[in-house]
Amino acid sequence: MNTKKQITYLNAIIKNIENNYSFEPSITLFGGISGQALFLNTYNNLFDNEKKDLENKLFEVIINKINNIEFISYSGGLFGIIQMLKNTNNNLVRDLDLSELDELIKQNIKIWAGNYLTQNNYDYLHGFLGLLYVYSDLYSDKLTVSKLVNDFLSLSIENDIHLYWNDIHFTNRKNREVATVNVNFGLAHGLISYAVILAKCNKKFNLGIEDKIIKIINYYWDNKNEKECSSFFPNALSISKSYEKESRLSWCYGDVGIAAGFLNLSFLLKNNEIKKMAIQILLKTVSRKNLIKTKIADTSLCHGVSGLIHIYKKFYVVLGINKFNESYLYWMEVLNNYYESDVKFQYCHHKKGYTNNLSLLEGVSGTGLAILSTLTDKNLGWDECLLIS
Repeated sequence: MNTKKQITYLNAIIKNIENNYSFEPSITLFGGISGQALFLNTYNNLFDNEKKDLENKLFEVIINKINNIEFISYSGGLFGIIQMLKNTNNNLVRDLDLSELDELIKQNIKIWAGNYLTQNNYDYLHGFLGLLYVYSDLYSDKLTVSKLVNDFLSLSIENDIHLYWNDIHFTNRKNREVATVNVNFGLAHGLISYAVILAKCNKKFNLGIEDKIIKIINYYWDNKNEKECSSFFPNALSISKSYEKESRLSWCYGDVGIAAGFLNLSFLLKNNEIKKMAIQILLKTVSRKNLIKTKIADTSLCHGVSGLIHIYKKFYVVLGINKFNESYLYWMEVLNNYYESDVKFQYCHHKKGYTNNLSLLEGVSGTGLAILSTLTDKNLGWDECLLIS
């Protein structure tokens, strides 16, 4: 691997952020300045604070705006921001008094979480599970976490073998007009994220719910595609309409993200059988390299090349299986091809086409984090927000 190329990519990303961060109105983790700050903080940890001034400018923006944050969700609100602040080692954050926000969260967590459950909004990016994830990560409140987990489990559909939740989409949420009912399989919005977050809660608080998590894994395994399908799992199982069996290749949807979730679960539950499943799932993906069929259109973490690079590299480092290294190197070449083209590291919007995007999930900050992880075999920790660690 030519390290000079990665340094070139990183310098271009940093220059882009430096020139454009002041135009970003949002301070959220996945779509705003908090994601950029996480990238710069990770970069400076590797490169001896080379860009510390820029990092501090980003954190200053976050600190000045956080008390006026309007939303609470993990992806687009308070919970993602405060987790990032508490889990980074920035000097400005160390001196920051977050006690009022801590108290606000502790006083309201049951109300906020309950509202999401009432709306059938279980999503970790935008709903209940994001709140549960952050609250269980930051606070040692077993009583509340146990209640939230039990409330969530009470809404599941369970039998002797399987456990799952219906993902209900409304044409009109206020009037509860149902548009579709399905079981989402992707890591960004689906059952595998449910399992990982429940497993994290179980590991920290010893909740005794391993059997529930195994039933979620069983549900996946018993609903995998036929062997002739190129993808191991569909995007979703739909009750109210037909569904597409062939899923994309990405972190958010499809086998790569699901495999990453399985591998994480195997460590959280200390279960080698789940690790074998993760390997089997990801091995099926290594021959899928057609950009059109895999629906790869940019370099983003969410559904682009960077997510693939990071997950294949992680599997190779952890498991030592050479096919994963070959896939990692292949997608690094694809990343280089994008950079050498007119597109570079722009985000491909389904309506607007290619646009400059600084964010973690869809923009250059996420691409930068993935590139940083190519420079070392150490776990840099940033990917916990993606449920990969």
